[in-house]
Amino acid sequence: MLIENMLKALVESLAYLIAPKNQAAVVELIMKKLRLKDSVTAEEGYHDAVRTMARKPYPALDGMRNVQRLLKTQNPRVGEVNLDEIVDDRFIRKMDESGFFERTYVKCNRLPRSLIVPLRKGSLLDRDGHTV
Repeated sequence: MLIENMLKALVESLAYLIAPKNQAAVVELIMKKLRLKDSVTAEEGYHDAVRTMARKPYPALDGMRNVQRLLKTQNPRVGEVNLDEIVDDRFIRKMDESGFFERTYVKCNRLPRSLIVPLRKGSLLDRDGHTV
């Protein structure tokens, strides 16, 4: 239950971050926390985050394999770890199958439910093909 609640909080915070109505507040927070004086830089960071963040935070096994490949040059035992055996996506999968992601993004007024089209793990597209 703790893990599910933490993941739900993470997704809800992402939904808040990407909701257009919250852009000004998020940019202001970026400026404050990163001690930026230039709002243009903060806005660029905001748009990069909105564009690149996975909407469904499934574990990125390919990325983990790349890190493993690099680390095993320093410690060969790292290469012996079977990532498929230690990565557990059941909590994310359960949230995905229940429709939690779609409900959360709709609740934050990102898009009307009728315009959301599931594409693949980690992303949603609106009917015009834009990533949401």
